[in-house]
Amino acid sequence: MQNVSSLPQVNEPQQASPAALMNMQDFLQWHVRRWNNRLRLTRLFVWVPRGLLVGVMISLAIATASRLYPWLVKDELIRLSLMIGAASAVLSVVAVWLWPRPLAKSARHFDQHFGLQERLSTAVELSNGQIDAPQMMMDYQMEDTRRIANGVQAKRFLPVEINWPEIAMLLLAIIGLILAIALKNPLYDEVREREALDATIAQQIEALEQAKNEIESNPNLTEEEKDILTEPLDEAIETLNQDGISQEEAVAALAEAEKELQELGSGMSQEEQQANQQAGEQLSDSSLTDQVGEQLADNNLEATADELDQLADDLDNMTPEEQQEVADQLEQAADALENTNPAVSQQLQQAADALRNGDVQQAQESLNEAADTLRQQDQANQNNAQAQAANEAANQVEESRQEVTQQGQEGQEGSQSQQGQEGQQSQDGQQGQQGQQGQQGQEGQEGSQSQQGQDGQQSQDGQQGQDGSQGQQGQEGQQGQQGGQQPGQTGQQGQDGQQGQEGQQGQQGGEQPGQGSQGSQSGQDGQSGSGGQSEGQSSQQGGTSTQSGQSGGGSGAGQGSGGEGVDNPTGQTGSQPGDNSDNGPGNDDMRDYESVYSPTRIGENGQGEQVGVNGQPTDDNGEPLEPGDFNENFDAESTVPYQEVFRQYEEAMQQALESGYIPISLRDIIHAYFSSLEP
Repeated sequence: MQNVSSLPQVNEPQQASPAALMNMQDFLQWHVRRWNNRLRLTRLFVWVPRGLLVGVMISLAIATASRLYPWLVKDELIRLSLMIGAASAVLSVVAVWLWPRPLAKSARHFDQHFGLQERLSTAVELSNGQIDAPQMMMDYQMEDTRRIANGVQAKRFLPVEINWPEIAMLLLAIIGLILAIALKNPLYDEVREREALDATIAQQIEALEQAKNEIESNPNLTEEEKDILTEPLDEAIETLNQDGISQEEAVAALAEAEKELQELGSGMSQEEQQANQQAGEQLSDSSLTDQVGEQLADNNLEATADELDQLADDLDNMTPEEQQEVADQLEQAADALENTNPAVSQQLQQAADALRNGDVQQAQESLNEAADTLRQQDQANQNNAQAQAANEAANQVEESRQEVTQQGQEGQEGSQSQQGQEGQQSQDGQQGQQGQQGQQGQEGQEGSQSQQGQDGQQSQDGQQGQDGSQGQQGQEGQQGQQGGQQPGQTGQQGQDGQQGQEGQQGQQGGEQPGQGSQGSQSGQDGQSGSGGQSEGQSSQQGGTSTQSGQSGGGSGAGQGSGGEGVDNPTGQTGSQPGDNSDNGPGNDDMRDYESVYSPTRIGENGQGEQVGVNGQPTDDNGEPLEPGDFNENFDAESTVPYQEVFRQYEEAMQQALESGYIPISLRDIIHAYFSSLEP
């Protein structure tokens, strides 16, 4: 029997040693890592421009939105665009370089990209133990993979490529972003004003908080007084802390808080203030006591005392009727103050009784006593701790309101100054253009205008004169009167080329070679002659047109015999129909002159009664028929108490300020105006 141990035994397939596997795995990782770095480098040239394009597009969207809405200004857009661009580039680099690439996934990618026919991925699986194989096969596989991997030229398979269409898109986006930021944006000023306003409001909130802390830390005030004084400040601070608060709302909130604190600073209760207002309205009904009433209605005790002293001095100059009127007003005021200020009420009543009894001296003493009492009360109110704290807080609120108002005025003045400069430049250009046009028009009028002078003369004995015409050029810039004696017809023409109206007054006798036509632009010409023989005379009076008194003179051939001259007070040319073919400059057609029949006498052929207008027509009674106001004006007086009118206007002002319709620049002016009008 054969020994079992002597039988041939089949060799078991030997497994790869762990050391060999580790060496192969390190080899694969080294190659794959080297190829991944090359792959990331090539992808940087693709994804970094894409990241920049995304950042530029985001910046362009923000810049466009800033042109539609008041958001960011130019400097902020530049900084933000640079930050977004840098961030997008850095994120692209980080994403490409640090993006995880597992070994197995990278091996499959490079097998496909390099054409390795899955050698790398198989080697990775063998090294990881995912595939069991004999040692001999593994050695062959590893050796083949090592040989192929060492021969791969990564630069040839992974070249650096630039996507030029995407680069062009990036450049266009950058150009658009530059234009969106660099071009003038009218909203930039609004954004700057908004930022300045927010900073100013924040400062005023801190100031109001400080004023509130001072009130709360004042040991002379009770808890109730502190609550009363801090309530207006809390309301103003709450309004100022609202997001997007406008300047109008901020000013209105501060003005309301200031008003409430001023009322608390008077040291008087609400009932006392209402009683003073009622008494002031009673005194304002009369012009003799209206000054006292205005100050009292405004709860200004010091000014009221001064007006009472003045009223006491004025009593000596009043008539008994006026003194009785003052007594009535004082009595009504005393009734209104009876419950809240009995001392002053009693003194006013004593003054009223003294006036009714005719004792002016006693009335003056009572009024002076009432004034002294009011001064003492005002001093006591000022020494009140609550009043002092309220006045200090009111002063702080007033300063805050002025700061907020001034901030808006500075922004608006800067905008108006810029607009004014642009408007001035435009106006200068328009004026220069108009000046050139005017000069061209004036030069074009010279020497190109003519006038047909057709002379006719009507007389009682049927004289006929020979018509003549003369065209002359107007002269520029000539004023005065021109006249000359020429043995013919005289023609005169203004610059405009308009035919003037003729007038001839007086009588002409003897023989006369001829009379010419005269013309002025808008005036009247007069010509007078005396007996005897004379040459043609002409005189001209300058009109009232743009260039007055411009005339030209000339001579023409004409003959005629004249008798009595025709009076033409209306200044219109009298002529007889005649055949004149010379129509002067114009179109080329030839036509007969059609005279206008305008007689100066009533009747046929102008032989009737002379008609004349002396310029001042009258009626049958001799009264001039001129337009005017002949009604007898009567004296009357309609008065409204100033206190009543002022309160109505003050309420309207407060409503307008609260509504927000008043422009920013006018709010402080309106407040100062009504403050100056306070009685």
